[in-house]
Amino acid sequence: MTSTVIQASEALDLEDAAVARKEDEASDRELVARMTDTDPLVPVLAGLVVDVVWFLDSCEDDEVNPDSAVKMMESVSWVLLGLPQDQRDRFLKVLRDLAEAETDPGRREFLRAFPFACGLVEDHKS
Repeated sequence: MTSTVIQASEALDLEDAAVARKEDEASDRELVARMTDTDPLVPVLAGLVVDVVWFLDSCEDDEVNPDSAVKMMESVSWVLLGLPQDQRDRFLKVLRDLAEAETDPGRREFLRAFPFACGLVEDHKS
């Protein structure tokens, strides 16, 4: 009898943990949805991602190990390609907005080329 009570209690604990995990996942999705729609942090973070890749792309071999730079840039591309389409579209829009507002010609061109370089679009002009 005690064994049955313990098993039932453990099953309830597992169910509670599963419910809590689902609630946490739903909360995370809501947070991401809010961030992608309106959060002013999104353009700042998008610009940072581009600047880090630009830095890695333009570093000399004695500043950053070339293999490490390539691995990091590939990792950034992989993460961006893994975004759901609506988030990827939002990211691309933010990049276009940043490029339009950019006064530095070099950074503006890098912002415009970034989606193609990362494989987010098939055409450099997209």
